[in-house]
Amino acid sequence: MKSCTLLVLLWVITYAGRSQSPQPGGVKGAVQWYSTDTSVTSPGLRNRVAGNNNLLTIDHAAVAPLNFHPALVMDGRQSLQVDFGTRDLRSASYFTVYQSFDTAKENSIWHITNDQKTTLVLTTDRMADLPAYQYMNYKDVVRNQPKVNVYVQHKEKDSLELTSQQWNIGVRPTTPLLPVINLKGLIPEIIAYDRVLNSRERLQVASYLALKYGITLTEPGATYLNSAGEKIWDGYDYSTWHRNIAGICRDDTAGLYQTRATSSNTPGLLTIATKDTLYNNSFLLWGDNGMALSNGPRQAGLPLILQRSWLMKSFGNPQPFTTDLVLDTRPVDAALPVKPVYWLVIDPGGTGQFNSPATEFIKMDYLDNQGKAYFRNIQWDKDRSGMDVWGVMAAQDLLIATVINQPSCALPLNGSLQVRLLGGQAPYQLVVRNNSGLLISQRIDNNKAPVAIANLNTGKYFLAVTDAAQQVYTDSFYINNQDGPPPAPLAATYALAAGRPLKLDAAADMPDGLLWEWKGPGNFQSFSPQVTVTEPGLYTLHCSKDGCSNEQDVVVTVMPNNILHDVTVYPNPSPAAFNARITLDKPAPVTMAVYAPDGRLVSVQTGNDRAHYLFTGELTASGVYELVFTSGLSKANKRLVIAK
Repeated sequence: MKSCTLLVLLWVITYAGRSQSPQPGGVKGAVQWYSTDTSVTSPGLRNRVAGNNNLLTIDHAAVAPLNFHPALVMDGRQSLQVDFGTRDLRSASYFTVYQSFDTAKENSIWHITNDQKTTLVLTTDRMADLPAYQYMNYKDVVRNQPKVNVYVQHKEKDSLELTSQQWNIGVRPTTPLLPVINLKGLIPEIIAYDRVLNSRERLQVASYLALKYGITLTEPGATYLNSAGEKIWDGYDYSTWHRNIAGICRDDTAGLYQTRATSSNTPGLLTIATKDTLYNNSFLLWGDNGMALSNGPRQAGLPLILQRSWLMKSFGNPQPFTTDLVLDTRPVDAALPVKPVYWLVIDPGGTGQFNSPATEFIKMDYLDNQGKAYFRNIQWDKDRSGMDVWGVMAAQDLLIATVINQPSCALPLNGSLQVRLLGGQAPYQLVVRNNSGLLISQRIDNNKAPVAIANLNTGKYFLAVTDAAQQVYTDSFYINNQDGPPPAPLAATYALAAGRPLKLDAAADMPDGLLWEWKGPGNFQSFSPQVTVTEPGLYTLHCSKDGCSNEQDVVVTVMPNNILHDVTVYPNPSPAAFNARITLDKPAPVTMAVYAPDGRLVSVQTGNDRAHYLFTGELTASGVYELVFTSGLSKANKRLVIAK
């Protein structure tokens, strides 16, 4: 009679190695440890156990990168076999890194045979102990992303003696014949222990694999350990940013050394590298909040920042990490100027609030033809707090960032501004005015220090800066009393559907006892927090209590009948290359068809699930071309002149 305990954990993960005798994650005793080796004529899986240099190969072997490390490609016709001999594996721990390409079907990752009888089977959907009739199913939410699977077993001794055991990689069992397919995908690394690793040891090995292959470790709580068992990333503390985790790091005991990394969930979107020699047991990890790469809500005094932000967490380095960063901007879904400039905005306090004097703004070095923005020599954790939070601005070359110090109503204190001029060319002309007649105009010789403007009352302020190249940037915001009522939870803009009034309620989730006043176009005025709006325009909401007040604006636009109301084709005329920029009110699919002067269809481009598109093309023959844009029932036509 046999009994067993199954434990299966599905993790997302990475590795490297520079040590005299490394162990996976610093955990000793691996009886089998294979990883992809490309330093030979025919790539294969190389045994990394000390004293064992065996290489497993397959015919017509191919490799693919996984976080810049090689991974063996299994095409569904190939298999690898690891010999366990007669080793006692009643207690065992198995670690498997894989990525499936055929996500519509259940793939067999590996199976173990004892005297040619199938015992254990790992697939993309389940772990099965066939003799014990025990199964552990798991739901793979994102099937095309690479995974790390951890399986632990503890069984009683079988009455029959073993003569042979095989670990069969990438192929399904033949007896019994299961309704699964051979693996079509990647196998970069597999590890086996002939004992049950404790929870800390399992997490050490999983952390090592996670960091090597850029796969996010999700259990337990996205916590990562180094080879000494120390926490280098605590997912419970940083739960906001526990998605798409990757890192550059060195841990000699774990066989981990990598100076360049990207998340394998979003390969190439963000790549961070360092030219510095890393200290042993030093880590710089990052993860994001999983938000869209589109503009977030407006923060008073700041340019628009994308919703997605990242946490940079350092560990064990005696000095700040210096890195180069490359961001693929093609997925960015935001309204862009003709020549977009990308900025990093860094909060060294690690809170994700970017409206403090300590916030850093770093302009890209350049943007290449493939839309990749390059940032060089970025230093992280300069204040030694252990972490930074950063985001991205998709903007122009000249910007203003303003720290607003609000006045007090209870104390007779005025407000002030700290205006930072970013980018552009010196000298600058800064103009500040408000809706009460204040006007300040000041020449600024350089942008090395913020411009302080003091003794400001509450009200709406307008800022404009012009640089030596006649670039202009403008901003506006309210200065409100810091001890007044909080702003009402209203959006900055609303769309008014034709024939349907818009109802706004400023009092929702607000305290009682407030006084309200609405003003809008056409002498619109109301002293109720709830209003019904029938006309587009700028509406101002005034809220007060006990003599303290705040103001905010709400813009109401008309919802267009044609979603393709904002389409721009440029340059026009053009000698060959052209751009088509489309801005929608909400994400929707868009198709652009290009027709030649004789009516012949030249090309078609399609995009999905974006609110902002930039289609590009090149036409070789002169003439007047018709560009037809469609989205659902909406349609727009533009003419493009190609003049050689």
